[in-house]
Amino acid sequence: MSVFKKQQIIKSYPAFDVVRREADRHGVINITANETITDESMSGGWYLGSVVSFALESNDCPLEAVERAKTNRHDLHWINAESTCISSSPQDLPARIQIKEDDIIRFEGKLFTIAKAPNNNKRLIPYSQE
Repeated sequence: MSVFKKQQIIKSYPAFDVVRREADRHGVINITANETITDESMSGGWYLGSVVSFALESNDCPLEAVERAKTNRHDLHWINAESTCISSSPQDLPARIQIKEDDIIRFEGKLFTIAKAPNNNKRLIPYSQE
């Protein structure tokens, strides 16, 4: 089964496009590892990561990585700011997926919302339907 990723461009910039991804039939926006997201201001970019996705990218065992992270009391999922780099070679940047404050996102089977954090950062908040 593939992840539902129907989206449309809402704003184009010279370096990247901002897209709005449609919610799936459950009203959830699906995000996969290393996709770049942005908020309604469209002024920054962030990406989601996890112990499992990082282990797979590093060709490590994801099960061992999760156990190690739990033992060390590390977060299993996180959000990082996308860094900016000046380069002499042109690069295609991926589209940024716009996430609004009340959006529920699914990342690697878990539901989250994204909240503001200090210094123009973001944080993942586990979502519960209670």
